[in-house]
Amino acid sequence: MPLLGKPLITRVRETFAGIATSFVVVANRQDPVLISLLSKHPWSRSAVAVAIQEEPLGSADALRSALPYIDGPCLVTACDNIMEPDYLRDFLDEFADSDKEAQVAVMEVEGSQDLPGSTIRQEPSGAVSKVIEKPAADELLSGTTMLPLYAFDTVFYEILDELERSDRGEYELPQAIQDFIDRGRAVIGKHARDRITINTSEEYLGAVIQMLEDKRAEQVDENVLLDRQSVRLIPPYYIEREVRIGPETTIGPNAYLMTGARVRSGSSVRDSIVFRGAEVGECACVDGRLVLPTSANGSQKFRDNPGPIHHQ
Repeated sequence: MPLLGKPLITRVRETFAGIATSFVVVANRQDPVLISLLSKHPWSRSAVAVAIQEEPLGSADALRSALPYIDGPCLVTACDNIMEPDYLRDFLDEFADSDKEAQVAVMEVEGSQDLPGSTIRQEPSGAVSKVIEKPAADELLSGTTMLPLYAFDTVFYEILDELERSDRGEYELPQAIQDFIDRGRAVIGKHARDRITINTSEEYLGAVIQMLEDKRAEQVDENVLLDRQSVRLIPPYYIEREVRIGPETTIGPNAYLMTGARVRSGSSVRDSIVFRGAEVGECACVDGRLVLPTSANGSQKFRDNPGPIHHQ
């Protein structure tokens, strides 16, 4: 998924600038677009190995697929999980400067109306003593969830070969972590204040708006066709190349127009994303929506991000 001109996975990589120089990306063989992306800038400037996960059998199976390319401790993150760089540095420094065997990112989600992606019990020492992935309402252990950011010493890898499938038919890292705890190993939780995750179209729109506001973006790429005399641009906005904008239109605030999008005359677009090849008709008012090539969608769930993980 694109985030202001860059794929989401590249945005995740950017948060690791100065922290990590070598990467293992776990991909499906049937995803040539991703595999091709990893051969291009900026990935091509880093040491990148592509590990193939033959079937989508869960996060622990993904890590197991990557192990042939790993010769020591590792940092693991989901490709849709954007953390603040300062937090990532502290997270890695605290793990590296200790004898910890496993460390996980955790965050308070009290007040969320939806169930978190996981629930944990954390002791006053910071140790995590219990993890439940995708809990039912009566299984909540606390208002703290575990985020998909982990640091593992090599001793953790042993648990992966003995891990059993969950009821969902997957090999899941939260269950591997619980098995690790059950063996008397220590897992430490480090609290985070915020992050960006994208499981639903609402979260995708929220992430784009947050990035537009953080960057105070006023970006218009090359080959954009618009009449500066009649088109009103209200920051922040991000307009990619080859977008066509008709006269007497208003773009922004918080508008993201992808490559090849078209906005016809007399329309307005705010707090919205217009996808590649999508069109906004004449005199339309688009507010808080995703405009797809054939329709506007406010509830699409992206298939490669199973299970909600909500942030405060």
